[in-house]
Amino acid sequence: MKKYWIWILTALIFGLGIFAIYRYYPAHLIESKEFDGNLMTVKNKSILVKGAPFSVDPKSVGIDPNNLPVVEVAVTSDTKIVRTTFQIPLADELKKTNGMFEPDKLPRQQAIASFDTLKKDFSGTQYTIGMKIISLKNVVGKQQIVAQEIDYIFPTHNR
Repeated sequence: MKKYWIWILTALIFGLGIFAIYRYYPAHLIESKEFDGNLMTVKNKSILVKGAPFSVDPKSVGIDPNNLPVVEVAVTSDTKIVRTTFQIPLADELKKTNGMFEPDKLPRQQAIASFDTLKKDFSGTQYTIGMKIISLKNVVGKQQIVAQEIDYIFPTHNR
């Protein structure tokens, strides 16, 4: 009778172990090397970006979509920075459309930029600067990442 209970207890512990592995381990298998978000702050050699790993359901890695994390992104001399600009329509054009326009349909210009250009753009705009950060390492669950490439979109005015 004692052996019977030992086998039941062993099977129960084994079953709980399997359950724990399937419940918690998959989150560690999720990998993304891109982080999408909005620029919050520019520091001396880094930026703070609020967002989430690209192509990952935020809930699957424990991120509340209503409370996205802020990640510090280190910018090195090897970091490639790509600046994409588009012209916001003139006030006369916006009156015709009740102030609405579709940014995705506007012509864009891309150019390689410097970190100083990014700082200048951030300090001189009232608009949100959206970014895609590409890293050589997994960014899921990280609070600090090193950027291999930063792609950002900067709206400008037609004056």
